[in-house]
Amino acid sequence: MAGQIGPICATCRTRRTRNPAPCARCDTAHVLVARDDDGTELCGPCTGHPELDWTCRRCGHPGDLYAEGCCTGCVVADRLDALFERGDGTVATQLEPLLSALKAAKPWTILNWLKRSTAALLAELAAHPDVLTHATLDALPLQTLVELPRTAFRRDSDNAFLVLGKQPVLLPPSPARLVDRYLAQEGASFPYANGAPPVYLLRGRYPNQPRNAHGLATLLTKRGLHTRTARNTTMLHAVTDMPSVVVADLFGLTPSTTTRWAQLANSSWNDYLAADAERQRDRSSPQRR
Repeated sequence: MAGQIGPICATCRTRRTRNPAPCARCDTAHVLVARDDDGTELCGPCTGHPELDWTCRRCGHPGDLYAEGCCTGCVVADRLDALFERGDGTVATQLEPLLSALKAAKPWTILNWLKRSTAALLAELAAHPDVLTHATLDALPLQTLVELPRTAFRRDSDNAFLVLGKQPVLLPPSPARLVDRYLAQEGASFPYANGAPPVYLLRGRYPNQPRNAHGLATLLTKRGLHTRTARNTTMLHAVTDMPSVVVADLFGLTPSTTTRWAQLANSSWNDYLAADAERQRDRSSPQRR
């Protein structure tokens, strides 16, 4: 039996093409387009309609074609590569974690995000990748920073990195030199007991304890560095410009935390727009005498 194929609405078509399932006849994941006499669902090729096959010609994903025979995931990956690549076809090292996080997110979420004015933002990041490095460091909670292990600071032949969770963040030359100097001075001032270095990058009073976050915040404030203000501003900008799930992966935060930041950013913009609209009405209304 060939299976029964009939008309289908746009909503059902979208749901079907985005959610392939095993065909009852060939037991292969496909977009199911018909029902056999016993009600089991079949794919296009098994019903004698090879043209009803939504398999991606590049990666073989069995559905969700978007353009030129490729699925949404492949199309999004191509567009991201084009936005992130520099003129020589490479991607800046500090942007690689962001690129990976975007590719790992839901393709339709990223595709809709790219349709906004995001392309200009990514082009700016590709041209000035150090902006993201500073933003990542500014967004870290101070407690997270003081609990970084000493192994989080790494160097290769050319660059220095700070590993945040699974993501290595390229440090600009000036902060990297400061970390090198700090580690060298600390080693000279506090000889390691039994030859073992401290566990934490920012050691506390004892080698196996991290520095106190509150004490560090107080010291930074005395030097004119207000960490909470910088972090809050960075987080509001980040969740406004990027999906919250990407910000969570990039900054080592939970998705629920970045979702709350996104809600706060949206609320702040709504309040601003409402106040701005009120000011515009006041300006346009006749002045009372």
